Amino acid sequence: MNALLRLGDDALVLAQRLGEWCGHAPALEEDIALTNIALDLIGQTQSYLSLAGTLDPDAPKTDDELAFLRSDREFKNLLLVEQSNGHFGDTIARQFLFDKYALLRAEHVAQQTFDMDAAAIAAKAVKEIRYHADHSSKWIIRLGDGPSRYREKPERRRTTAKTSKHRCVSRASCRTGTRLFLASTRLPHNLLGCIRWLGPYPWAVSSTVWKYV
Repeated sequence: MNALLRLGDDALVLAQRLGEWCGHAPALEEDIALTNIALDLIGQTQSYLSLAGTLDPDAPKTDDELAFLRSDREFKNLLLVEQSNGHFGDTIARQFLFDKYALLRAEHVAQQTFDMDAAAIAAKAVKEIRYHADHSSKWIIRLGDGPSRYREKPERRRTTAKTSKHRCVSRASCRTGTRLFLASTRLPHNLLGCIRWLGPYPWAVSSTVWKYV
């Protein structure tokens, strides 16, 4: 049950964060794209929490009860998905890191045979997450390869606010523009530090992330 709650809570909290962009994204197409991703995540939330609610026969709960009637301390989501949206680049960096992890995790859950209901939900989610990962990957490269002036604002914010004491690691292995972009976001500036927030499979996530940066 805890594993299903983690899956559902990750999707729920991130969907709520992305929903804050509705009507506020920098372009109409991106406004709709982020909203669609949020709706996909809400669908995953309903599936995972509905299944989790049936696993306690003495006190079965609906997906709505699990989503709205728990205290903040009862949620089991990753810290990464709780991070504030910041500017658009911050949101994309957060989404990129989560997507790469979520895809690996969903593929693993889809292949396990312990709970076939969970496997079926994950198999459907894999198709959605692949789209999400493709979307965030393209934006990471696009923002990183853009003119330097687009990185100056977040870089000034990072310096002024001193949001992290970490530095970007393995810089020689990163594409210059993308590395500078990721380093300028409000996420921890040690990429492996971000990945540690993701729980299991950090080695797999790190190798996947580096392919895109």
